[in-house]
Amino acid sequence: MSVNFSPDILHDSLNRSLPGADAQYEMAPDHRAGPEATFHPPADARVAAVLILIYEHVDGLYIPMMQRPPNTGPHSRQISFPGGAFENTDPDLIYTALRESAEEMGIEPERVRILGQLSRLYVPPSNYLVYPFLGWSRERPNFRPDPVEVEEVLEISLTDLLDRSNRQKEERLHKGSSIQVPYFAINGRKIWGASAMMMSELLAILENLT
Repeated sequence: MSVNFSPDILHDSLNRSLPGADAQYEMAPDHRAGPEATFHPPADARVAAVLILIYEHVDGLYIPMMQRPPNTGPHSRQISFPGGAFENTDPDLIYTALRESAEEMGIEPERVRILGQLSRLYVPPSNYLVYPFLGWSRERPNFRPDPVEVEEVLEISLTDLLDRSNRQKEERLHKGSSIQVPYFAINGRKIWGASAMMMSELLAILENLT
């Protein structure tokens, strides 16, 4: 599936009602806490922001993600968007998303146009309430990944993400029980968990633009 992409139209769409939990939970593992966890997160939940950047390259549109190194906490070895915790010196969460993207992947903030915000999502394993921001760039970033934070930069084709045949499920063991875990199968990699849930909402918005 392809999309007739327009940053201006997408910006306008993000400033209307969002698909929210209905779209997020299409890619949620069976054991995942329901949407009420996001609406009523624990009082000690930490706030974080991530950047979902769409950029133009020679043969289409891409979203950069990163493979996290081993031994880096509850999301070790997972594929995620650049982002991290809000710091007291950050003026707002957009700044957080851009700062973390620059630190982790070398994405230059001045080359990113923020189009809007997706629905927030609570992530129980790390106790973060995550705010995803959608950005746009007319050119491929000059990636300079931090080797401590990033094992590999992955450039994910938007066309592949919109292809519903790439949405798959597998059975896993979780605390002794068998669960079904949906994921995006892209170039031999599996994008699952909170990243897949946030991606699912973005794709629902893009599908509605076609």
